[in-house]
Amino acid sequence: MSRLYKTILISAITALIGVTEASAQRYWQRIDVSVSAGYATFRMDDLKAVQEEDLSYMPVEGEITNSFPGYLNFGGEVVFYDSTYFVGVLLGHTSTGGRVHYADYSGSITMDQLVKMDYNGLVGAYRIASTKAGNIFIGTNLLTYLNRVEFTYSQTLLEQSSTSGFELKSLNFAVGPFVQIYKRFGKFLVKGNVGYEFHFGMDLFYDDPDQKYISSSGEYAKVNADGFRVGIGVGYAVYTRRPKSK
Repeated sequence: MSRLYKTILISAITALIGVTEASAQRYWQRIDVSVSAGYATFRMDDLKAVQEEDLSYMPVEGEITNSFPGYLNFGGEVVFYDSTYFVGVLLGHTSTGGRVHYADYSGSITMDQLVKMDYNGLVGAYRIASTKAGNIFIGTNLLTYLNRVEFTYSQTLLEQSSTSGFELKSLNFAVGPFVQIYKRFGKFLVKGNVGYEFHFGMDLFYDDPDQKYISSSGEYAKVNADGFRVGIGVGYAVYTRRPKSK
């Protein structure tokens, strides 16, 4: 699956370059490189159900102390701008986690679920307004997420500790419509965006995709990472081209 995705991504980038070159005579154009940071929320209903199962099997009465809260999101983009639209490629990383915990005078039991998500894909947007505050675009991201979920079980009893765990993987495809505003200061730019991502995920598996994870209740589980995305970023125009005079 990863090889197929790389082939599709390379083909899409090649087509993107062709489109931008074809329109290169018409508009003032720029290629910008930018980095951004923001905040992401996550639905994670499957993993929340796994947490509830872990809680029910604890030999003592524990509690869910973390249940996949929103967390920081980091990314980078290389985009081609003309006067009315931009297209480009992007990559990034985000994460979240859960914890089931119990502690008393004799020791503690902790069950952690750490979700790490690396993503990459394509972005495109169309300008809908120009204001003194900046240009406003509406657009969408088309993304592939490579997910890793680390399950760790720790127990301490009368100063004797033990830890065990395992790792699962999965692949998500996501569509992320957004609204963005950006303002240029010479070759520099600042931008802000808000949007929502809809995820279409595969079942979690061990090292072999055919070895799928099955919960104690006999259910498969996915990384349901649907949620809001907000962010701010800064960038620099590494290439600028004015339209040719007639």
